[in-house]
Amino acid sequence: MVEKSCDEFSKVGDVINYGATITNIGDTDLEIISVVDTVADANQKCVGQVLAASGGTCSFSYPYTVQQGTRTP
Repeated sequence: MVEKSCDEFSKVGDVINYGATITNIGDTDLEIISVVDTVADANQKCVGQVLAASGGTCSFSYPYTVQQGTRTP
């Protein structure tokens, strides 16, 4: 499961902070092989980590400058 949040913004040029947490809700350990984000570049912090079954997590955050036509999740 992936939960993602961000600051609200009002105009192009605003810098917003994104945060994401990946949680393993399955019953076996899970190795993260890639992280893809539709707004910003893929964040590699969690790649290669093994999340323990039933609750292991990896979290990361990053800033993003709002571009023309950007939508937030």
